[in-house]
Amino acid sequence: MRIFSFKKFVITILAGVMIGIFAFGSNLSSLRGINNMENSTNTSIYNVLSFGAIANGQVDDTKAINAAIDYAAEHGGGIVWLPVGEYRINGTIFVYPGIVLEGAAWRTMEMPSNNTTTILAYPSSKSTESSFLKPMMPTIALSDGSTVKDLVIYYPDQDINNVIPYPPAISGSGNMMTVEDVTLINPYIGIDFMGGNSSLHYIKNVYGSPLHIGIEIDNCFDIGRVENVHFNPNFWQPGNVNLDDYIHNNLYAFIIGRSDWEYFFNTFVWGAKVGYLFEQTSQGACNGNFVGIGSDWSGRAIWVKASQPAGIQVVNGEFVGSPVAPAVIEVDSGKLMLSNCSIWGPAPNEDILLNNGTVMVNSCNFESWAGNGANNAPAIRAINGRLIVDNSLFVQGGLAIQIEREVESSITGNLFQSPESQAVIKQK
Repeated sequence: MRIFSFKKFVITILAGVMIGIFAFGSNLSSLRGINNMENSTNTSIYNVLSFGAIANGQVDDTKAINAAIDYAAEHGGGIVWLPVGEYRINGTIFVYPGIVLEGAAWRTMEMPSNNTTTILAYPSSKSTESSFLKPMMPTIALSDGSTVKDLVIYYPDQDINNVIPYPPAISGSGNMMTVEDVTLINPYIGIDFMGGNSSLHYIKNVYGSPLHIGIEIDNCFDIGRVENVHFNPNFWQPGNVNLDDYIHNNLYAFIIGRSDWEYFFNTFVWGAKVGYLFEQTSQGACNGNFVGIGSDWSGRAIWVKASQPAGIQVVNGEFVGSPVAPAVIEVDSGKLMLSNCSIWGPAPNEDILLNNGTVMVNSCNFESWAGNGANNAPAIRAINGRLIVDNSLFVQGGLAIQIEREVESSITGNLFQSPESQAVIKQK
């Protein structure tokens, strides 16, 4: 007969606990800061400080962070945890499938910041020339099912008076790549999901001041989502006229190539050259649903160069053109549908310029156009293609809609400040 030993029982329990800790990929020192991660669902947490990261902003932490990711990947994935600090990165952080690269805090409009997880990026390469300066190695490279969240990315050597065309802050190829709760202070290119498959991507709560490209998407063959994105130069240098001028001449805030059923919600940019650019790539074009989007003081708020037959659906949008805008919204090809949107501002030309393709406008508010009436231009000019405008309000007096004779059109149920006979001209 065995005699129960309480001492042996306690030793066995303690041994089990210790084995469990090591099985989770941690030691006691690597559990520092876990109290800040109580909402995490993954129990495998790997603190980069335990793999040699210094987080003082001076020593290159690239190797240490990648070592933590390698270890996590070899042990089934999990969270690679970056406590508050400044992590100098001279190379690329590779986030493998099943890995979450997670910081402690990401909201800031000041650099340096003492209460965030900040990546100080010092890339050794620059973007190579092509249609949109396609990148070399990014600061953070994602892959299938990987995530980056809760951190800041900042480029200390970037100079608005001598802009360096750095590779993207975040790039990758794979299904279900996620970027969440990230501040991009001053990247040349923010998020590049054009280089490979980006199906089922999820981009949420991204703020910052990108200089050339904010977010670019292509090769998405299953529904991607972008939510709560805000781009404004105030995230880097508030009130810097040189920065405002640079982004107004160079920033494409959102570039969307091939994407099937793309969903955008609550996205905004101030002062870009182009707010939302829809283009044809080698993979095709986009169809999607864009709700609550905005572009303020941009050269073009929306520029549709191409779309899939299902078109681009924009609902509850607000668009303001700058004093040098060629047009607030321009359509060269494809199909754009606007519903319950408002367009205004000092843009000197049309609110909507239809060069070709199809534009459908329903229940929209046209507050002003043509430099608030100073110039000889209508709110909507259709040169070719098809135009439908119904149940919309044209507040400013003067010519509202001008339709060239080759255009198929239907104009019904609208309210005009001027008599309708003067507000709508159909060329003979």
